[in-house]
Amino acid sequence: MNIKDLSKIDVKDLKDIDFNALLKDLQGRPTLLVNILLIIITLFVIIQIIVGYKTKVKIIHKEIPTLEEKKQVIQEAQKIKKNYKTFWDKLPPTISKDKFIELISDLAIANNIQIISLSPVDKRDDENKEILTTSLTILATSKNNYDDLLSFIKALENTLYAIRIDEWTVKTGGHVFHRFSAKKQDSSSIKSRLKITAINLKHD
Repeated sequence: MNIKDLSKIDVKDLKDIDFNALLKDLQGRPTLLVNILLIIITLFVIIQIIVGYKTKVKIIHKEIPTLEEKKQVIQEAQKIKKNYKTFWDKLPPTISKDKFIELISDLAIANNIQIISLSPVDKRDDENKEILTTSLTILATSKNNYDDLLSFIKALENTLYAIRIDEWTVKTGGHVFHRFSAKKQDSSSIKSRLKITAINLKHD
């Protein structure tokens, strides 16, 4: 019997089938019975797989908005982490108390500046930063004393570290000049007092 023959079967004809006789006939043909049972089991398994697949698809569709939100959160977190790293990579390196003093001394020598006095480094810190401060009195005695002094100040402010000049006074010929109003003098020496601060930012 083929599909064309099956299409000609009338439902009413099924009522006339003697199922008891059909069952006895199947019992006498165990191979056919096994094949029918295998087909039924296979159909049942296929139906279960299809139902399970449809259920999973529905669950996934429901979770898509949540997954998209999680994806955006992860991407934003990665972006923030990258920006945080870039920020710290661009910051000046930290400097120790000993290195701070050594740097000032080296720059003074390189710019013909004599250090008359240098106070111990004062250290203050909190959870975000460490502040190193020292005060010094210096003397510029060369022919280009004023230029040497400016060169020393510029060298301090242009190091790799976060160093700033908090106070700067210059004294020459009995007159005191403040940082942005001092003018070049024809004196044999220039005495200056500086307060220098270095800042180290802390991060994990």
